[in-house]
Amino acid sequence: MASRGYLSSGRVNQKQRTREALIKAAADLLAENREVSISAVSTLTNVGRTTIYRYFPTTDALIANAALWRVAGPDQTKIENAVTLAATPEQRVDALVVESDQSTNSHSREFREMLRVSLDSGKKGERRAGVRYFAFKRSLEDLEAQLGKHDFQRLICALSLTMGIEAQIVLEDICLLPPREACSVKRWAAAALLDAALRGRKKLKRNEKKRVS
Repeated sequence: MASRGYLSSGRVNQKQRTREALIKAAADLLAENREVSISAVSTLTNVGRTTIYRYFPTTDALIANAALWRVAGPDQTKIENAVTLAATPEQRVDALVVESDQSTNSHSREFREMLRVSLDSGKKGERRAGVRYFAFKRSLEDLEAQLGKHDFQRLICALSLTMGIEAQIVLEDICLLPPREACSVKRWAAAALLDAALRGRKKLKRNEKKRVS
């Protein structure tokens, strides 16, 4: 969680790296059975307390993210490797959805707890970091010039609906799908969104050519 708009403005990539460093430091404290506090994390990372509060307005928010990192953190390397090995945008999107789905299901309890904490923080105007948003954005950055800034942004936001605990809750808790079928729906939806964005851009270019001719 972070102050609304903080992570989406300015040096976004650097802020994301700082956030990850803070979470890793808190996770190390948990692993050593030491107390997790803003002061302790500040000492470990050399990041000021005021800055840390911009990312995590409460200690509970930091602990929830750190606890999740301890169990799901190793999955991140697996996800990144799967995306790196994928050659096409379609394959990269599918790899992200599949690997993320496995991580979410393996650590469902921790993801749900983080969601609870984020909802409580949301009442105070804070927001969660866009981890899935940045994952899709990095994996599809080669499409931004082709789609244009507005359509690329819209695609990344739409794809973000196919990942995370929220998608799992909708498909498994509300739609009552078994995990394997829920994953299949996520993959289908992500592929359809990407295809629609690419086809829409091609259609626009064809229309532009017709007007010129």
